Amino acid sequence: MLIYLAVALTSAAVLGLELVLMRGLSISHWHHFAYMIISVALLGFGVSGTFIALARRVLLRRARLWMAVFALLLAGSVPVCFHLSQRVPFNVLALGWDARQYLYLLENYLLHLAPFFFGACVIGLALAEAGVRVERRYAANLLGTGLGAAGVVALMHVLAVAGLMRVLVGLAGLAAVLSALAARRKSAAGVIAAAGLVVAAASCLYPFDVRISEFKTLSHYHRLEAQGQAKTIARRFGPLARIDVVESPHIHATPPGLSLNFKGELPRQRLIVFDGEATSALSQIDSDLSRAAFLDYTTEALPYHLIERPKVAVVGPGGGGPVLLARRHAAASVTAVEMNRQVIDLMRGPLRTLGGDVFDAPGVSVVCTEGRAFFETTGDRFDLIDLALVDSLAASAAGTNALNESYLYTVEALKTYLGHLTDRGILSVTRWLKLKPVPTEGPDDPQERMEATDVVKLLAGMARAMRELGLEPAERLVVIRGWATATVLAKREPFSADELLRARDFADACAFDLVALPGIRPEEPNRHAVLKRPLYYDAARALLSDDAARYIREHPFAVEPATDERPYFFNFFRWRLLPPLLRSSGTEWVPFVDWGYVALVATLVQAALLSVLLIVVPLLFIRRGGGGRPEARRPGAAAVLGYFLCLGLAFMFLEMTYIQRMIRFLWHPVYSVAVVVTGFLVFAGLGSAAAGRWRTSGARKVMLTAGGICLIVLAEQLFLPVMMSHAAKASFLVRASAALAAIAPLAFLMGMPFPTALAALARLRPRLVPWAWGVNGCASVVATVLATVLAVGVGFRPVTWAALAAYLLAALLAGRLTGGDDRQPVSTAKSA
Repeated sequence: MLIYLAVALTSAAVLGLELVLMRGLSISHWHHFAYMIISVALLGFGVSGTFIALARRVLLRRARLWMAVFALLLAGSVPVCFHLSQRVPFNVLALGWDARQYLYLLENYLLHLAPFFFGACVIGLALAEAGVRVERRYAANLLGTGLGAAGVVALMHVLAVAGLMRVLVGLAGLAAVLSALAARRKSAAGVIAAAGLVVAAASCLYPFDVRISEFKTLSHYHRLEAQGQAKTIARRFGPLARIDVVESPHIHATPPGLSLNFKGELPRQRLIVFDGEATSALSQIDSDLSRAAFLDYTTEALPYHLIERPKVAVVGPGGGGPVLLARRHAAASVTAVEMNRQVIDLMRGPLRTLGGDVFDAPGVSVVCTEGRAFFETTGDRFDLIDLALVDSLAASAAGTNALNESYLYTVEALKTYLGHLTDRGILSVTRWLKLKPVPTEGPDDPQERMEATDVVKLLAGMARAMRELGLEPAERLVVIRGWATATVLAKREPFSADELLRARDFADACAFDLVALPGIRPEEPNRHAVLKRPLYYDAARALLSDDAARYIREHPFAVEPATDERPYFFNFFRWRLLPPLLRSSGTEWVPFVDWGYVALVATLVQAALLSVLLIVVPLLFIRRGGGGRPEARRPGAAAVLGYFLCLGLAFMFLEMTYIQRMIRFLWHPVYSVAVVVTGFLVFAGLGSAAAGRWRTSGARKVMLTAGGICLIVLAEQLFLPVMMSHAAKASFLVRASAALAAIAPLAFLMGMPFPTALAALARLRPRLVPWAWGVNGCASVVATVLATVLAVGVGFRPVTWAALAAYLLAALLAGRLTGGDDRQPVSTAKSA
């Protein structure tokens, strides 16, 4: 029992470390580093398999004692590697022109690898020592990992990164003591317990401070704070974001795209900063709505000049600016939809008086839920649905949002919003204006030209959504732009002549440019914020015509509408543009390339090269034969390689696609990761424990489970959307339970092929067991990153089909792997 607890605690610590580092790197750098951590964690398992395969004789003589040593090294390496990684001068924005950044990326990769390697050695040794009784230990591994995922996400509500790190160090230290006790060496256990106490004490003294990138907004205010010119007045931590509220006389956070025609005075402002970058301004108006007059000089104010006393729903109210705007225009009611509970608590707590009590003002109600989910679960209709601008221009321009899934702006989401409008209702969406360089390499024109991306992609999605609803978009869309933002208005009914006149008058008064409007004249666009050519007008005219598909296909950037199948609204990357862009523009336009995607691919290449190395090297040292039953037909290395590669790819492909699909159902990536990973690992652990009790041959077992997996996935492709729609209005607990119920039968079967084959391999070629463990880990490394690359490029469904193909191929290889002497069931006697 002690060894099972040690494996479970180590597994929980490893998975917890993965999630905490993902959260920490989202704060210190950007969201896409989460994928790097997943890859690093799994690579640690691949390296451990290679290491155990090479040092098998030494390690297995004292397996449990070595487990204790590696668990202790896991505990000690967490603070050391965290400290060193925080001092690597990596800058994702310089990947295009500074070759050293790839070395810094690799340095980060290897530093984060060490703790995962030590943790994986504990688990790998436990499996290697188990022999044919591997199923129960593998079950303990999966159960510990799954419960660790749920526990860490729960603790994120009350602990910051530092506190979570200390908890994980404690779990690893306890696993070290349990492993030593299981080895029946009391003296060793005493020494390891003492060392563990020292490590725990040291980790409590180490601050685990997250060093925020100097290119993030919060770093600027930290420098001002060091000079006594800024102050952090509130800070909150949670699974969704770290929130800092900053005050400084140097804060001049004008509303996005504030008109240059505004001549008044801005109120004093504080800044709400999410994960060090995305910002929302908190204006001190002291309940005096006249002081919010500046909000009328933003493109977001346009719908309030077309419709009187609307019933409003605001998605993403942030510091309350969109709510103030609605109240200033005497909205009949305002429903503010805010997903982050901590934002609501701040606005109703320490920031209440500063923000003019905006969340508790008369006529205002606040709903804590995800924006799209609110409309999918309410029967109310609104005169105005306002999707506020909440993401940072800096992150958006830098391309670091390229991998962020967003179900707010998909075609299906836009159709949902349009379906919740009243007869006179307006959907208003405000986005940043983003121009990206397009190089031309002809001899006569070597200079770059510019193309719009963000607003074009939104407009393409809006036009498609309206066409799918049977509406003519040219009659129902109005688009205006300022110098930094654009606002897109859509209606179910055509805009009236009076509304169009008001729109023109508002644009003229604020010096905003018309982009699209029924009856727009060619001389009307591009009059105020003048561009070399009216590219937004040209894009709108093409997208609202019958030639929209060709325009999208030929656009230099990926501006095809985001869908629920490919919800990457912020990704505009096309590989064909990268080489000429770098050749023609040097470093000047590097910040405008979608480097999040490039960094992901760089991680994939590094992981693939390291994985190949780790798979090949052990084969040079493992002699053919070496144990096993001589009369059995022993599986060759090629069969072992193919089988465990297929399993690693298939398992992670399915897990990653389910994580992506459940984001919309569970409302946030963090919740989706917690529920899906917990479900997959816990039920796979139960399947692993049950595998040894299934009295049939290993090959037949794998074939049946692979077939069952394929049938379940195919069935869920049809029925999962129905289940999600019926449970969409339920509480989070009910939705999470429904997600787990959908995952359970699939994950249960997915837990069987790996331990079944590992047990057979332990009987036939025991020397290959650690190597097979490593091959599976390396395959999982590549699969995790590759699944994301494919999802961004071609969507989730092809990734799912690839997973099923891999399971079927594994089933074909199972007969060769389990050998000719596989008629007897694998023993499941209790482990010592």
